[in-house]
Amino acid sequence: MNLFELAGLLGAGVGLVTGAWLGHDHAGTVGLMGGAVAGVVGGFASGIGAVAGMFGIAIFQERWTKRFKLAPRFRRYWARRQAASWAAVKDRLVGGETVRGRVVLEAHYGRFLDLGVGFPALLQAVDSGGLVSDLPHLGDDAEAVVLEFDDANQEIVLTRSHRWWLAMDGVPVGYLASPPPEGENGSAYYFALTNSAHAEFRERLAREQRVTCSLIHAQEEPRSVWIEQGSGRPGGSITMRPR
Repeated sequence: MNLFELAGLLGAGVGLVTGAWLGHDHAGTVGLMGGAVAGVVGGFASGIGAVAGMFGIAIFQERWTKRFKLAPRFRRYWARRQAASWAAVKDRLVGGETVRGRVVLEAHYGRFLDLGVGFPALLQAVDSGGLVSDLPHLGDDAEAVVLEFDDANQEIVLTRSHRWWLAMDGVPVGYLASPPPEGENGSAYYFALTNSAHAEFRERLAREQRVTCSLIHAQEEPRSVWIEQGSGRPGGSITMRPR
């Protein structure tokens, strides 16, 4: 049972008692039954809503605390007026590229690095489904690999794990959620790099229906594949065929 379910059940219990009491007080036995049902429904929804509200407040506070601490170095990097600079950084950095920066902020969910590009980069504490045990400390220089771009916060996301990268004309446009299908023949899911290279990939795929790409991994030989039929979204399901 998760926290939302527990809160909903507690709310339903309180609503049951309160609704039954108020219903009986106003309409006797008939009101008791109706009040009990209404109380359970209302209490369940209120319990879940209360927990969701607390989570929302915590996330909001965490986001602005982080921004306040990073602002002296990166100014208002999240602002809309930084959109053009953010787009330029996304085209400058390459997925799978090793970068180096200094840790400027520690958080329970990772470390923020200054790569010298004007936007913070987050090295996540949870990577590939597991906790990272050797995160660097404040002031340390650290190396990591560009994984993706968090457009909502205008932050670079870093990893230390190897991924299978999907590249067109030698430029990565996204990474696979899991190893490629056997023989590079079948369906796969990928996460997009939301930059101009990926936009060109989607345009060519929509226009030509079939695009020559490479699968790149730091510990494997590159593999040439055909990519067919995308989902039309930034990232999603694709079909690959061997070349």
